[in-house]
Amino acid sequence: MLVEKNLKEALEYYIKGKPVTALWMGEDGSMNAMLLSDILDQPENHFLVDVPAVINPDFEQAVQGMTEADQVDPEEIIRAVHETQEGITPPNGAGGKDGRRNDRSSGGQYRR
Repeated sequence: MLVEKNLKEALEYYIKGKPVTALWMGEDGSMNAMLLSDILDQPENHFLVDVPAVINPDFEQAVQGMTEADQVDPEEIIRAVHETQEGITPPNGAGGKDGRRNDRSSGGQYRR
């Protein structure tokens, strides 16, 4: 005789080696039944379980060292930009009356 059980109880039966039948409604409204072992014991199935992470102090220290080494002073970046742009002049024709290249329109005529 088959009796309906909740998931936990059904899994307990399954773990004890007893046959468990899964019953579900198909998209077309039909009733489907299959042994739980046929559903779970597929070679393409993979089961992932959330386990606590193992702390690796060497890894944490390495990450800490990398993040500290990557800290750059914003003033240092600004100085580097200014140094690389010293002596650079804009090409001819750059910047019309209103600062746009070759005095082109900003596309404002298309705005409403």
